[in-house]
Amino acid sequence: MQLYTQDTTLKGPQHEVIVGMTNSGKTWLAMFQSFFACPAGWTKYSRTQGIHWRHVFFDTNNCSADEEYLKQIRWWSNVYAQGQVAIVHNCEDFEQYWDNGTRWIIFAPHLTEGIESYKAKVYETVRLLRSYQASLKSRERWPVWLYFDEVSRLTSRVKETPISEVFTRGRIVQMWGIAISQRPQMVPRYCYDESGYVVFFKLRDEHWSALRGTTYQIKAPMEIIEELHRVKWLYYKYDGHNWIRGRVKS
Repeated sequence: MQLYTQDTTLKGPQHEVIVGMTNSGKTWLAMFQSFFACPAGWTKYSRTQGIHWRHVFFDTNNCSADEEYLKQIRWWSNVYAQGQVAIVHNCEDFEQYWDNGTRWIIFAPHLTEGIESYKAKVYETVRLLRSYQASLKSRERWPVWLYFDEVSRLTSRVKETPISEVFTRGRIVQMWGIAISQRPQMVPRYCYDESGYVVFFKLRDEHWSALRGTTYQIKAPMEIIEELHRVKWLYYKYDGHNWIRGRVKS
């Protein structure tokens, strides 16, 4: 187990897209090197109250129920976050933890819950968070990061939703979205357009073909595509101009 610090590749808050096949490392990166990341110089002796921003992870795939993930989450909560981590399954519990100032909240569906029921909860929660942020004076408003696991199952490519509002107008109230998906062609266009960068893990040839099309115009060099296919847990971060190499830490 180890502590991960915040990525400073790009300065300031940014929307972000993370795409890759199942087991490529994208969810691990999103949760443990981003969602739980701390400021530089943070140690287990630092006070959680020193972190002003808040994080919410909409765990569509219930990865927090996986023993490997759950072990890491418990360790993080006990060793570093002084208990400031919660896993919830309904809006009432979410509001309680949010009002109590919990910094890291994982919102997962019940194991038997259908996607439409869960999606309704996600929308309700995002609306609540936007109202909360909008109610604060700008000088009192700290960033809130919202992680949408398998975003293509939670939103629409053509209809306006609370999630699309996060990416297109969230910066006004300091709300920042991270869209995660194993199907990059199903990620809404606004996620790509509004994001500071896209993180690519291993993808199939048909995924790269879709991304090279007229919809997105993202053309990765062949050597990068081949390296991603060959090296486990490797990723490349693309900011529209440059490709930055990285590796998930386990």
